[in-house]
Formats: sequence, C-alpha cells, structure tokens
Amino acid sequence: MLINAIRAENLKSRHSNMWVAVTVLPLLTAAIGAIIYGINASVSLYDGDMWQQLWLQTGLFYGYFFFPILIAICASFLWRLEHINHNWNSLMTTPIPRSVIFIAKLVVLAKSIFTAQALLMIFIIIVGKGIADHTGFKDAALFFQSGRCNSNVDLIGCCFTQTKLLKVRKIL
Repeated sequence: MLINAIRAENLKSRHSNMWVAVTVLPLLTAAIGAIIYGINASVSLYDGDMWQQLWLQTGLFYGYFFFPILIAICASFLWRLEHINHNWNSLMTTPIPRSVIFIAKLVVLAKSIFTAQALLMIFIIIVGKGIADHTGFKDAALFFQSGRCNSNVDLIGCCFTQTKLLKVRKIL
C-alpha cells in the first residue's frame, strides 16, 4: 500500500513546478557562492585551498538561506493539490491510512531534497572547475587527477572513496 501511495505522489509531483525550484535554487546558490568567492579572493582573504573556500562560501549561503526555503517550497507544492478544491475530503475517505499518505509525501519530499543536494554538488564542481581553469589554480586539477584526497583539499570532506573519485575524474 505504501509503494502505491509513493507512486501516486511521484505521479502528482512529476507535473509540478517544484522541480523548477529544485533546479534553480542550487544553480543560483553555486553562482552566488562563486561571486562571493571571487570578491573575497580579489582582496586576498584566502590563504587556503580554492575548493575548500568555494565549498565553504557556497555551503554557508545555501544552508542558511536557500535550503530551508527549498524544503518549504517543495513541501508546499506536495500539499498544494490537497488544498485545491477541498481534496482533503476525498483524500480522507479513501481506505488508505493517513500515516501512509503522510509517509508517501515525506518520501517524495526527501527525494526532491536529495536531488537538489546532488545538483548543488554538481554545480559547485562545475563552477570550481571553471574557476580553476580561469585562474590557473593548480590544486583543483591535482584534486581530480590524484584520485585521492590531499590533507589540505576538503571539497567534499574526503567522503569519496578511491573508486568514486576516479568516476568523478572520468566525468570531468
């Protein structure tokens, strides 16, 4: 019953404008993080690694401003259909327990947030690679070519294993 409810919620969310926010907010965050990094780098506020500083600037901005807003937007889009035309009455008369409906919506919300997090990571890697290519910064290239994390390189907290880093290196 839960699987069918999740499928129904996925079907309802597929045609929602929620996915615009899931795509645009991480892209906007990566762009703003690059701008903040560029402003701070131009006044020589950094003495550390470019990736660490870019990840820090973007992560701080995203975590405090865009991430809570993104969760609220996605949750409101998921519940929007139930509020339109008083669909609550028909929803509550179905033989599906309320807890199953709420869990299905929570699973779809978690899927959309996970997608936004993955997109943010991809956008930051693209922006960082662009900054590294533009500025000629060597540590960024070393990070992707070495296949292992250096002690001063902390883009993703060294959470990639050797094989995952090699996959990232092949993509780039």
